[in-house]
Amino acid sequence: MALKIGGKIIMIEPFNSMWGRIIYKYIHKERFDPKAGWRIEGEGRMSDSNTALPWILFIRDRKVFEQKFPHLKIVKIYPHSPFKYLISGGLSNFQFLPTITYPLIRRFDNFVSKMFPEISMFVTVELEKI
Repeated sequence: MALKIGGKIIMIEPFNSMWGRIIYKYIHKERFDPKAGWRIEGEGRMSDSNTALPWILFIRDRKVFEQKFPHLKIVKIYPHSPFKYLISGGLSNFQFLPTITYPLIRRFDNFVSKMFPEISMFVTVELEKI
């Protein structure tokens, strides 16, 4: 890994919350299997990806990750964004509310995710090389 000591990797990834499972399993196109292992089955690197893999590595199997990669410290895991991504239209060209409402939606989203992290759709994971 080409990361200096003290260097950080910061990722925003899908989160396996109660709400996230519904969205990722039934609405999102990519595979989402929180019961899977660390390996990706399929012909190519992205042929059968699993969007639950970050949750598997950093939350479900955190102790295993820390044993396998003792030089990478999990500094922070922060669930967030229960609605903002969906309302924005995600990666599509369609958004559900006008752009002018974004500041209000952002404040609401931040408040809700702090009060009820179990409905967050995303998680920020911060790693640091030690």
